[in-house]
Amino acid sequence: MLPDSITLPTFSTKEPKVGDEVEVFTLNELRQLVHKRSQITDMIPIASVPLNPPVERVYNTEGISTVDMIPGTEGVVLDPEEKSVIAIWMNFDGGGRGGLNYEYYVRTVVETLQQGRTVQKLCSGWNLGTTSLPESLGLGLAEHRAFRIAALNSAVGAVPRPVWVIGKLRPSACDSLKIGDILLEINGQPISRMADVRILSQLESAELLVLRNRDEVRVTLQQSILPPSPEKLLCWAGAILHRTHDAVLEQLNPEFLKVGEREGIDDPSMAVYVNCCYGGSPAVTGLPNGYWILEIDGMKVKGMDDMLTVIDKLKAKECGEYVRVKLIENRGITTITSVRLDPIFWPAWTLERNGADWMRTELE
Repeated sequence: MLPDSITLPTFSTKEPKVGDEVEVFTLNELRQLVHKRSQITDMIPIASVPLNPPVERVYNTEGISTVDMIPGTEGVVLDPEEKSVIAIWMNFDGGGRGGLNYEYYVRTVVETLQQGRTVQKLCSGWNLGTTSLPESLGLGLAEHRAFRIAALNSAVGAVPRPVWVIGKLRPSACDSLKIGDILLEINGQPISRMADVRILSQLESAELLVLRNRDEVRVTLQQSILPPSPEKLLCWAGAILHRTHDAVLEQLNPEFLKVGEREGIDDPSMAVYVNCCYGGSPAVTGLPNGYWILEIDGMKVKGMDDMLTVIDKLKAKECGEYVRVKLIENRGITTITSVRLDPIFWPAWTLERNGADWMRTELE
């Protein structure tokens, strides 16, 4: 129960517009509260840059930009009159800072969790970007569609930015779209800005109208359900291992897929991924973050079950012995390293989800 002195915030359902006054409350890098009154200047597309090792990225999303980008990493954007939350202020991992519209992107997630249901994540497998109206007209966009895009953006004071396809997020993406397609409609609803594509996160399939090679083409987009986060972690030699999670799968290099298949990785999503290492552990010098384990002392490792089998066989070795580990990184380059066994100070264990709890099991 919350203390009586604490009240929960209310959340705005109003459509924010360019020029609106807002209040931003955020924490700076020193975890100090920053409060600033500002003004919305634009509705901008947000896309996090790829990082190595890969982390969760934001893409196909729109954010609220203010006059001055307040130096805070997390917080809220308030309507100064109603004192209601308009957006969540965030730092977008290489995509800058801005407000994530609560009504568009957060409310449905919160309500799903409040109902005790699992949030289902759907993804088309395509990365979208924005272009300008003049460039779109040069690519064959009809004038009546350009006028509609301009009018819809004018209603909120935003710069007209048609949405188009700029690349694939994963090799298995549905091939109905092509790089360079300009999105015109989703299920008959016009697309005039990046925020309009948010409906795709709730649909398993959608009928799209796109501009392709100066012609308007209707296509069916099949969405895929993203796998849940790994529910089993394994610590070995001080390295945290798990099956490949979605943030990494969407950034796999084609060379990794080729070499991985040759090395016996039939399903990259099941390959054993090195997430991080404890400082001072044997893994620090032998198991780099962002690599996958292929073999240990000649024993193939295709998944977590193989890794558990290998750990069991390594119990026969003396403490302090070295084992030979074959690794692969995202560009498909393989390498050989050695790891010193130390089950006394760095024993192996698993952490596995059991309902709402996590259960730890010692392996050594």
